[in-house]
Amino acid sequence: MIVLKAVNWADADKEYDYISSVPRDENGFINEYFGLPREAFPEQCLKKLINNAAGKDLPPEQGM
Repeated sequence: MIVLKAVNWADADKEYDYISSVPRDENGFINEYFGLPREAFPEQCLKKLINNAAGKDLPPEQGM
């Protein structure tokens, strides 16, 4: 069974394991965090994903 959860600090290790396992270019989707060291993950990735999920610090619209 698949369970969807919002990205969160409590699951940081699981989040890193998943994101680091996805190839850089998977079916046309780019994983910008591929190869990111574990120690850089909380500040450079997780913080951004949590903020984006809350509608904060969103990237500018592209092509709209």
